[in-house]
Amino acid sequence: MNRGKSIKNKPVEQKVKSRCYKIRNNNIKKMTQAEQKVKDIFDSKGVKYVPQYPIYTRTSFILIDFYLPNKKLAIEIDGGSHIGRLKTWQSYNKWRESVIHKICTGLVRFTNDEILSNSDNFREFVLKIM
Repeated sequence: MNRGKSIKNKPVEQKVKSRCYKIRNNNIKKMTQAEQKVKDIFDSKGVKYVPQYPIYTRTSFILIDFYLPNKKLAIEIDGGSHIGRLKTWQSYNKWRESVIHKICTGLVRFTNDEILSNSDNFREFVLKIM
């Protein structure tokens, strides 16, 4: 398993790492249709990526849908769980983004619909960042 990064280079509690590992493996096994499409595009273009990349805080963690280590770029695929919960997700997403920006140089978001209905745009994006 890719060990991920800790934002403050402090030890992470083992129970946090263990919980992260279980969730990460489950998410990889049960990728959404859009995430599978992104994975297939990356594979076909030879892009190096890490799915469900963990970033640890001291007592918690977040998982980035896809991390491109050569570019230090995070890619998030926003699915149906984000729709209709804009207010409740706003502060959480701000916190997530601040954590991600401590490790990554950039963060790009796509929706499931953007990936599934117009994957050519995503392919063009991939070609631009390569």
